[in-house]
Amino acid sequence: MAADRNRKTKRIALGGVLSALSVVILWLGSLLPGYVIPAAAVAGLVPAAAVLTGSLRAGLAVYGTSGLLALLLLPQKSAAIWYLVFFGHYGVVKSLAERLKTRVSEWGVKWLTFTAAFLILYFLLRSAFTALTDLIPLGIPAVYGIGLAVFVLYDLGFSRLIGLYLRRVGRNLGKGES
Repeated sequence: MAADRNRKTKRIALGGVLSALSVVILWLGSLLPGYVIPAAAVAGLVPAAAVLTGSLRAGLAVYGTSGLLALLLLPQKSAAIWYLVFFGHYGVVKSLAERLKTRVSEWGVKWLTFTAAFLILYFLLRSAFTALTDLIPLGIPAVYGIGLAVFVLYDLGFSRLIGLYLRRVGRNLGKGES
């Protein structure tokens, strides 16, 4: 009984530390011009650590807690928005998608997730997309295509980091139920 309580306390504490880490990463990104999206991408790796060491619920809890705290605490909300809409939940989505039986269905779920996030961001941050279309004169379809290519690279890099994490850190931590 005491061991279960101790394990649960450790998991809750780890979730709090991971949530705080995500917020700090987002805060640093919001302070440095041009680092909002990279900070959100890095912060999006943190809930995946909660999934790997705990459960899908733990990952969602870290995502929700850190996203809410970022919205409340960050002076510039764009890092929090990128995190909430695009990167923060991706560790959970990736975990679920990679459990599917075929690579086609796995990548289909990932593509749908990217497309939904892209559309949400487009409607939330239309002015940011206007700035992108000034840089990329072919317009929104080109921005989507480039974004999709970057997303695939992000997913592949994410997989490598997960493998590294499991080899270095994960073997020392207990795995909870999903």
